[in-house]
Amino acid sequence: MKAKMACYPCTWQVSMLSLLTHLLLFASSSVPIYGVNDDLSALLSFKSYITNDPGQALSSWDAADNGTNKPSANFCRWDGIACNDRRNPGRVTAIRLRGSDLGGTISPHLGNLTHLQDLDLSQNNLLGEIPVSLGRCTELRTMNLSVNQLSGSLFPDPLGHLSKLKVFNVRHNNLTGVIPMTLSNLTALTNLSVESNYLQGQIPSWLCNLTSLAAIDLALSGLDGQIPGELGKLTKVAFLMIQSNQLEGPVPPSIFNTSFMEHLDLSFNQLSGSLPHDIGFQLPNLKGVFGSAVGCEKAAVK
Repeated sequence: MKAKMACYPCTWQVSMLSLLTHLLLFASSSVPIYGVNDDLSALLSFKSYITNDPGQALSSWDAADNGTNKPSANFCRWDGIACNDRRNPGRVTAIRLRGSDLGGTISPHLGNLTHLQDLDLSQNNLLGEIPVSLGRCTELRTMNLSVNQLSGSLFPDPLGHLSKLKVFNVRHNNLTGVIPMTLSNLTALTNLSVESNYLQGQIPSWLCNLTSLAAIDLALSGLDGQIPGELGKLTKVAFLMIQSNQLEGPVPPSIFNTSFMEHLDLSFNQLSGSLPHDIGFQLPNLKGVFGSAVGCEKAAVK
């Protein structure tokens, strides 16, 4: 009995030592294993949704040499991937695959990249809809999906959670619908480009609530109605491109109060009246203005 009792503390000490060792190893790890696994799975899923990669842009995206049963931060060295968050090392912060000639659709699992800040898939041949799961990427600052063949809703409702988004560029796609009010949640937005899509409805007056906007490109988008006077409240706007739509009525005088304006294009609409002849004095930074060809007469720029 005494021999058995003597061994019991030894077993307990070994168990505690093992537990403490595991806890110390976990605490000393600079990268949360579960987070790395999520990012790795999301990237591999993205690759699996790509059906055409003639330029081999994703040739480095291979987990075979990492061992699929264990996490690895090696994906931070894959082409087009960046991991630059010092507070969360080893987590994906950027996917930049501009002009890679990729075909296929965008994987919904990209929504698991919760530290993603920059998504640039522009100038590819991507089809399908903008994944609603991207609304979970609440650290996103830039979303550039321009020059693809995307269809469906211009701005899925869940994307309204992207309160840090500064750039939303989906020009030259096949997106449809109206400019949804969920966009009004993006109060940090500085650049909005929906040019060359198949939209309908009017330019919403609530755009004036996005007071950080510096560039607005709504050209060739099928919009109608009048230009809302509330746009004049966007005092930081330097680029306002609304040409080649079906806009009508007069140009609101309030637009000429935006002193940062550099480029203003109202051409190829059904606008009435003429631009102020002293527009160059009202807008001292103006470098280009276009209001002719159906509607407003062109005014000289200082």
